[in-house]
Amino acid sequence: MAENNNDNSLILTQNNLKSRVENSIQITNKILNRNISELFNTAFCKMNSKTIAEVDKDYLFLIESSSSFRKNELFEYKANTKDDYYIALDLFSKILKINPNHILTKDMAAICKIKLKQFDEAIDDYNQIIDYKPNYQYAFLNRAIAIFSKTEKETWFMKTGKESCFLNKKSEIFKYLNQSIKIDIDFAEAYLQKGLVYFDCKMYDKSFWSFSKAIEINSNYTMAYYRRGLLKKQMMDYNGAIEDLNKAISLDSKIYDAFYIRGVAKFKLNDQDGALQDFLLEKELNLDRFSRVYGSAVSSAISKDYAEAIEKFSIAILVDDQCNNNYYGRGLTKLKMGDYYGAIEDLTKCVEIDSINIMGYRIRSQAFEKIGDFEQAANDMLIYNKLKNK
Repeated sequence: MAENNNDNSLILTQNNLKSRVENSIQITNKILNRNISELFNTAFCKMNSKTIAEVDKDYLFLIESSSSFRKNELFEYKANTKDDYYIALDLFSKILKINPNHILTKDMAAICKIKLKQFDEAIDDYNQIIDYKPNYQYAFLNRAIAIFSKTEKETWFMKTGKESCFLNKKSEIFKYLNQSIKIDIDFAEAYLQKGLVYFDCKMYDKSFWSFSKAIEINSNYTMAYYRRGLLKKQMMDYNGAIEDLNKAISLDSKIYDAFYIRGVAKFKLNDQDGALQDFLLEKELNLDRFSRVYGSAVSSAISKDYAEAIEKFSIAILVDDQCNNNYYGRGLTKLKMGDYYGAIEDLTKCVEIDSINIMGYRIRSQAFEKIGDFEQAANDMLIYNKLKNK
């Protein structure tokens, strides 16, 4: 009997030990899962810091428990600073040390790498995800985005037109975009990306269809309306552009680029008051825009795209009609275009605002000479030389 009792005690001891081990494993898993959740949600908010100020939801749970949550939210992964992407990437890396096969985390880390222009690393990550989970549509989408973004970077300073470079990469990019749509036929983000690639290839009809398909799938897709509005403006359908941009702004009043493009469309339709209102609204949201508009106008003039330069200088003047450099730039461009009277008008305004702008007098002298008014030309050169020698 004693032996039986000992055997029973041994069995009970083994069962207790097994139970304790199982409990320990469960507790450890709970701790690890909690740590992963906290790390993921903090990192996710960092990479979306322009739109998500703090951790207000369990994003890990919401994304993993509902296939529609991420599709409906249409996250743009815009951070306030570059450092936010680095912080997020570091946090995601910590999760991957705990669980190297956590696909969602690997995906988010790769998105951060795309934002940080670490394209080759991101592409490698998506190759691994595709090998591990071949029906994960975001891996195909984001791999295409990584190739697209890398091509944009590589062609930035190339003399070859961007559209020809994208045409060379087009088949590879569309291979992955089409695969993502094959996995999920209602994948609006993939159609938006197709529209962007077609746009850069100047295949505007296909770009229009792709943006429209994205809107058909999700009627509240802000970026699809914005991109289609930008496309319509490019195609000189200014009323159509305004309609789409109105919708984009109604969905997101902080999409400052939409105000600017809508202002340009109104400007093209000679709605000066409406254009000015949009430019001023955009300026409130993005103070750097109009210093960049002036610089962009100068670049267009240097590239001898005089019509575009005139338009940009005119927009800059509409927003700030007391900046002499805007009039000088437009006057000089008009001179190069052979619009000598227009040049004289702008350069006169330039020297009225700033009477010691010596180049204003010099360039206006050239314009007067072109129309045969040699007396005014000589007078301007006298003023120029006098100011130059001061």
